Amino acid sequence: MAASRQDGSPAAKSPPTPRRSATFLTDAVGWSEQLEIPGADKPGFTNLVREVFSEPSKEIRAAKFQLMLEKMSPGQLAGVAPVIREMDLLGTSNGDEWTMLFNQWGRTDGQGAMAFVQTFDWSGWDPSAATEAQSRAMSGWAASNLAAALAFVENPTGPIIEHGRSLQYSLLRGWVDRDPEAAGDWLMKRKTLSQDDSKLFLEALSRQKGPQAVDAWFAQAATRQASMDHLEQLASAITGTKIKYDPAAAAKWLETYSKSEWVNSTDAFYQTGVALGQKDPVAAMDWAGRLSNQGAAVGAMDQWCRKDLPAASVWLRDHRSHPAYNHAVEVLASHVIKDDPEAARSWIATITDAASRSRMENALNQHQADKTGQAP
Repeated sequence: MAASRQDGSPAAKSPPTPRRSATFLTDAVGWSEQLEIPGADKPGFTNLVREVFSEPSKEIRAAKFQLMLEKMSPGQLAGVAPVIREMDLLGTSNGDEWTMLFNQWGRTDGQGAMAFVQTFDWSGWDPSAATEAQSRAMSGWAASNLAAALAFVENPTGPIIEHGRSLQYSLLRGWVDRDPEAAGDWLMKRKTLSQDDSKLFLEALSRQKGPQAVDAWFAQAATRQASMDHLEQLASAITGTKIKYDPAAAAKWLETYSKSEWVNSTDAFYQTGVALGQKDPVAAMDWAGRLSNQGAAVGAMDQWCRKDLPAASVWLRDHRSHPAYNHAVEVLASHVIKDDPEAARSWIATITDAASRSRMENALNQHQADKTGQAP
């Protein structure tokens, strides 16, 4: 019996709830399940790849392309490269597809993918094509067969592309997803450690296990016979991340290592002094004094002078016994030397270290000579 209104008239039926359409990923998975890929030497192969590339939606195209690649043999993967080149020449950009191809090829057959990169004639290609192919192939290889990829990086065979991402970085990109701590331990034994290497490793470790895992790993690394350069690089990177969110936490972390051998060569204390000085310059100078750290004091005083030069001057007059007084005066004098050279000279005269005082006097004399056009 049909529903009716209170007045007895028939009630209008509610419209049917529209059926939710499948997502592009669901559609792509359904498409791939029915997909049969011919050999790379068959005409149907090229047509299939072209069909995927003709999909106007970037998201759908990427999903279909990745699922197709995962079903391909090494020989079929090799056959995709010339089709990408063909599409490039027809005016479509396929950088993402190029990256996906070599990452998957590396996962499927890392040795074969690297051999292709080393022996292929790249004449006429974009200069970044070979670099990206090598990098992504290595990352994919490391993700699927770390031992083989690691052996190749440590004892490479054949020509290696030197510009662009290093093989070490590309290996790490595949390794850190599996075991960031082990990747970090390996890094510490290498001769070189770039900022990119440090950032990649530390971000992966923090993402997977949290910032506390980063602190714990570094604490262990600092107790080993690790390269001072590596420790400095990593400490600076860790500090840089911490001071973005909590400079006080960065300062507390650095205090743990204030007596370490590598401390004087890193800019971590200077950068933390700057960050603390932006929020509380008095506390920043107290922290620098407690640690007797020159870099921390210079960073804090420089920031304070930029923010409030009169207040920094008053504080410094009242803290002549501060462990970093001489360095702090150098900073302040450098700030006033242009507008008030006589005030700068008065400050420089209070520096107790003869070498520092002489250096600043020379700087002041040179500034005045430049201003008057006469020799100092």
